[in-house]
Amino acid sequence: MVLWMLEMKVGFTNKIDDHEVKCLPRPRVNTLFLGAYLYIYELKWALWKFNAHRYINMYIQLRNRMVVKLYPTDLKGWVPANPLGHDKKNEPWVEDIRFSQLAEFHSHHFMQNIAPWIGWTNIPLADMKVALHKRRQDGIADRAGPFYVRESPSKPNGFASFKRYVQVAPWNYHANSCQFYIESFFEGADANDEPESKKPYLDPVVQPNEMVIFLGIYCGRKEMLDWNAEVMKLEEDVVYAHHDRINELIYELKKIDCSKFSSNPPFVHTDDDELRFRIQLPRQSLNEETWNKDLQLALKELSKLVLDAFADIALERISP
Repeated sequence: MVLWMLEMKVGFTNKIDDHEVKCLPRPRVNTLFLGAYLYIYELKWALWKFNAHRYINMYIQLRNRMVVKLYPTDLKGWVPANPLGHDKKNEPWVEDIRFSQLAEFHSHHFMQNIAPWIGWTNIPLADMKVALHKRRQDGIADRAGPFYVRESPSKPNGFASFKRYVQVAPWNYHANSCQFYIESFFEGADANDEPESKKPYLDPVVQPNEMVIFLGIYCGRKEMLDWNAEVMKLEEDVVYAHHDRINELIYELKKIDCSKFSSNPPFVHTDDDELRFRIQLPRQSLNEETWNKDLQLALKELSKLVLDAFADIALERISP
């Protein structure tokens, strides 16, 4: 535009054979047309860049909300250095992208059963938690589902994990004290990580190119009381009532015919302190391109009873 103003004021002076020739200014209409064209072009380019960024961001958000595509063969060769316990040697295993992908994959299995319980037709991805600090965790879709999904930390207490598990818990308890879980073990694991644990050992241990998945319920009265004393501040009788509700749940689950999705009877343990219901699903070959259907079948059978019990606890519908 500045160049056009100069041109209109003084015109051009060219030299032809050492003679200066005064040139008339360029027509204003052409310059205005060119300026307008360039202005519109730059405006269109700016708008395109803006829209491109918007569409790219929309694509990234959509991609991030898509269910991860994971096949058994993707996990082939992914084995913790120490499959029997937490160990710094397992750090490369937990830092592998498949550690997070497997959690996303199994959390979506949970959401496929939580969504119908709430009444949703669409199944959103779970917003998984790791660290829990608040008095009450955010429920799924605010208050539509008074429980939350949690992925196991990769390095609890500074030592890398040797298994992968995802938990669903009522929003007023830490998931380690009251949980519905999917737990996965890999080559060499015996599925018993605590010497004092009442869980049975896996026999034989997980074989090469194989994984073993467990589906279960765990509720520890001491852990519930400790969490309550530190965070929730409910009357102890209320915590006892919540623990008893899980005991009732396990008796309900025992009536289910688990032979439809497991060749082993469920492991059941109930006492005043610890409640367990644990199902070993058929071993999954990592040489296969498709997943066994047993996890989906088991979740379909168990989920409604579990979510009903967790809702009773979360919404404090239980009277001591």
